[in-house]
Amino acid sequence: MTIPSSVTGAELRGVTITNGTGTGAGLLNYGGVTLTECTVTGNQGEGGGGIYNEWDATLTLTRSSVSNNRAGSGGGAGIYNRFGTVTLNESIVTGNESSNQRGGGILNDGGILTLVGSRVERNQTGVHGGGIYYSAGARPT
Repeated sequence: MTIPSSVTGAELRGVTITNGTGTGAGLLNYGGVTLTECTVTGNQGEGGGGIYNEWDATLTLTRSSVSNNRAGSGGGAGIYNRFGTVTLNESIVTGNESSNQRGGGILNDGGILTLVGSRVERNQTGVHGGGIYYSAGARPT
């Protein structure tokens, strides 16, 4: 599923996103989207197996889960945040695996990442940051 840059304020509620392939295999976000009570699981791509949040895009997860996604050379098996803004509210990122790169759970590459009452656990990577990996001036809040 792709959210174009022209879309802001979109909301997905109670949706399961699964069996996607490619970059941003589950969700490729260029705009602004909120996932509420959603599940992103079983997707596989080179980067951002579950979700890929692109430059200046805004992604909010509320009471949602990102689990059991896979990424290859690009990393960020659960969520890859590339210079965007990601907020997790009461959400979980678990069981994701990046085989060759960083950020099994979340790869925050130059973006802003905020976690509120959320968990990042049981994620794996072949290099660094099994849970969360920060690079390129990324900012945790």
